[in-house]
Amino acid sequence: MRLFGLYPKERNVTTAEISFVPEKLWQSYKEACTPHVIVMRPYYRPNQSVMPMEDHKLGYLQSFLRHNWKCHLKNFIERIKSWEDSARSCYEEQINLRSDESAEMTLLDGIFMIQFFLMYGSRE
Repeated sequence: MRLFGLYPKERNVTTAEISFVPEKLWQSYKEACTPHVIVMRPYYRPNQSVMPMEDHKLGYLQSFLRHNWKCHLKNFIERIKSWEDSARSCYEEQINLRSDESAEMTLLDGIFMIQFFLMYGSRE
């Protein structure tokens, strides 16, 4: 794959790490580092200012499932749960969510991003 040539050979591109905003940066730019419209969890819990977008995430999932009627929600949840250990290992700190919560969060956030890019990515 051509993209793998962009990384130095000694770098392992199969591992990932998702981190908190560093404390020093957080303290200096707290307002800028706090989500106000949308939250990609698990580090931030939805608050009142982002709740309307949480409803949009559900709508995007419903739209996705309507357009992919051969795909069933149960199958997506089961597949995500099969990757759970690997996904959790990407985070810098332990994620305190039950398995069902983690799978739901991953599905909602992931489908939202995919649907958003499909719907708005081609606009110039």
